[in-house]
Amino acid sequence: MTVPTRPSAVGVGAPPAGERPPGPGECEYCGSAPAIKVAPQSLLGLVLFYRITTYKAHYCRDCGRAVIRELNAKTLVGGWWSIGGPILVAIGLLFNGIRLLRLRRLAAPVPQPGVVGRSPAPMVVGPPLWRRPLPAIMTVVMLVVWGILIAALFAG
Repeated sequence: MTVPTRPSAVGVGAPPAGERPPGPGECEYCGSAPAIKVAPQSLLGLVLFYRITTYKAHYCRDCGRAVIRELNAKTLVGGWWSIGGPILVAIGLLFNGIRLLRLRRLAAPVPQPGVVGRSPAPMVVGPPLWRRPLPAIMTVVMLVVWGILIAALFAG
């Protein structure tokens, strides 16, 4: 799944007559309601530095859950590669978890007549993180590597 960089209405210019782009309370990706504004983030460790990418938009329950799961998977794969990696990954996952709780309180997405989003239906939520092989493998590998580094630091 590709995470949208900036959800907006399909096409360029004004939508066809009788149709409109998503408004307040409607998902910017699929046009369904209800939707709330959230800003899920992903983290990429760059040895001495790190990069945080934010995807701020109005999301319905399903689109928001799909985006957060994808960003959490990316964080678990690439977030470990900086000096403060484990701490930053934990903080990033915690904040995305809080955003996920807000989204889970929403009712099921209902398509709004006349609203044109980037997709005619909400995103597919996808499997949970523990069922995705790459994030799970990277998490175990990096916890072992960081454990060895910390043990070596305190042993010497």
